[in-house]
Amino acid sequence: MKNIYLWNKSIYSGLVVPTLWFSAKTYYEEHGQKVSDWSWKDPFIHERAKEHILELCDESPPDFFGFSLYIWSHIEANDLAQEIKRRYPNCLIVYGGPQIDIKYTNDFFIKHPWVDLVVPSDVYGEPIIHHILDNFDNLKHQEIPEVFYHKSKMKFKSKHDFVKRSFQWPKNIFAPNADQFTFNTTNSMAIYETTRGCPYKCTYCDWGGGTFTKVVKKPLETIFAEIEFLCANKIEYFFVADANFGIYKEDVDIAKHFVAMKEKYGYPINIAVENAKNNLPRVMEIQRILIENKLVFWYKISVQNSNEEIKKNIERVDIPFEDYLAETLKLKEEFDAPVMVETILGLPGDSYTRTLESIDLFHRSTVDIFRTQIWNLLPEAPAYDPVQRTKFDIQTKWFEIYTQSFRYKNDITADPGVITISNPDSMYVENVIGTYSYSKYEWCDMFAVSMLAGMSKTIGVNFLTYYLDQEHNLGPSVFYDKLYKDIIGNKKFSNSILNDKLSLLQENLHELVDNPDVLKLEYDIDERFPMILAPHVYVGFIIMLYPKDFFVTVTKYFADYLDDPKFEDLGKFLYNIMIDLDYDPKIKRTFSTEYNWYSYVLENKQLHKSSYEYIISDIQLKFKGSNDFEESDYPTANDYDQKVKQFFYHRASNPVRKKYAEHIIENEIL
Repeated sequence: MKNIYLWNKSIYSGLVVPTLWFSAKTYYEEHGQKVSDWSWKDPFIHERAKEHILELCDESPPDFFGFSLYIWSHIEANDLAQEIKRRYPNCLIVYGGPQIDIKYTNDFFIKHPWVDLVVPSDVYGEPIIHHILDNFDNLKHQEIPEVFYHKSKMKFKSKHDFVKRSFQWPKNIFAPNADQFTFNTTNSMAIYETTRGCPYKCTYCDWGGGTFTKVVKKPLETIFAEIEFLCANKIEYFFVADANFGIYKEDVDIAKHFVAMKEKYGYPINIAVENAKNNLPRVMEIQRILIENKLVFWYKISVQNSNEEIKKNIERVDIPFEDYLAETLKLKEEFDAPVMVETILGLPGDSYTRTLESIDLFHRSTVDIFRTQIWNLLPEAPAYDPVQRTKFDIQTKWFEIYTQSFRYKNDITADPGVITISNPDSMYVENVIGTYSYSKYEWCDMFAVSMLAGMSKTIGVNFLTYYLDQEHNLGPSVFYDKLYKDIIGNKKFSNSILNDKLSLLQENLHELVDNPDVLKLEYDIDERFPMILAPHVYVGFIIMLYPKDFFVTVTKYFADYLDDPKFEDLGKFLYNIMIDLDYDPKIKRTFSTEYNWYSYVLENKQLHKSSYEYIISDIQLKFKGSNDFEESDYPTANDYDQKVKQFFYHRASNPVRKKYAEHIIENEIL
């Protein structure tokens, strides 16, 4: 028998169900002519170390080895594929997935001579694999639908078309392979699709190569059967890999089916979806179903950018942000959870001024947190085209990014029960750092001020910007501009450690864009701390470690700047309500101020001068925004380093959690 291997690495640190393997195998067994000729090897090969994979290949030499490449896996895939080709030169190496630079270039096979075929990421893998396996003994590359192949390293494209509408989804892909579900399902995830393709053509986007393509939907009865199988087998997390979940009315039924499965089996625990870009009522109905049944823990609004020029440049179709937010806030009144807005930094037309405008929009709209992502230039996205690069004067640099809040340093073993990136050194991708509308140094400023503003509503800075807005008619962007450029830029904090740590925000960015040898954007608290932090998490955690020094300096600055001494009293309120390392839940905390800041900022009452006493009475940490570390005793480690780490896990690791006290009692002393 011939041996086929499929490798599809995920960034997730838990076990990921290899959906491609199950789908391709089931499809071939339903349609193939030479099923008995092929042995499908270990579906979980992506979970194995390279040495273990090569041992398996020694036992069962590969005839076909398929790799799916993404931004988090392309380096590891290239390394493994080269070695496979060296050891087994007759093995057919086939690449698929979106992180393959072949569409707009002609030298791919010169740079990757070990690759035999490339399947474009908008082409379905199952029928291509079907064709290859049936014709393997007399395979003519030019007759395989849609693939790229080479002759003497020159790129060619097959002229045989693949018609997506003719695709027949395989029936329940998991049931025929039930013998594979013998693994420990703790922290397991299924990346599950109910559709393929996307009807939109956003310039920055390549949803698996399916941008601006027909949407092909899987039969509902198949979806129900597959979801039930996975839930019955205790798969904990689902990522629904549809570009627009909610585009069809049946998607509401799918959401309800997830609820029914949770009631029946206790699984799934959590679901992530990408909401449709149209049909707001249906999107909100799905949000209601999932959040009411504790399958999601926050509301997510993806707008990329609210500026009309930028949206025109990227050809983005969106539900208007104001409408989306209004409906989300109605739902929030019924099911309280954080509202998170996602944007993309540096799209063509963006600038430092427009970044500040976005800060004003989101901070004045009761959004709990907005997160700005770096614009990754994906090989099959429209913006990757040399014509688009020239049109928008796109400037890029390759460097590593991290999509999760933190990762362990390379020589440190993860603590039990902690979920983070499993392969931290693989997120090497081309990133946009300049366009016609901003320079690379302006990009640094845009990024830095976004990181500062993105954490504000979890660490209480929004109370300060609220006062600034209400009493002085100055938007939140004024605060962040001065915090970044004047206070941090000129190192005005009284604490030298705080000065040095926050100054790193800009210093690391400048080093990144100026030094060709710097290939990582990472932030380290100190050599003793075991994790590398994402920038927005780093900023929040530094402030949490030194809240008094931060708020005293900042409020004194604005008291002098606006000749308003009330700022300093507000600063006293803000650093005392922070649950920091000094907070003891047994003793609790009491303090006093001259103004009723709690009722002013949290209950929208008039500001009065008197004498106010506060009691902070948080006993347990009850977080909204995540299902991990949902309720836990406050860290009590005696060793300082251990306490800082424990404090980070339980208080700072999730950027949507509030870092200040949940239970604040305000009393006026007459």
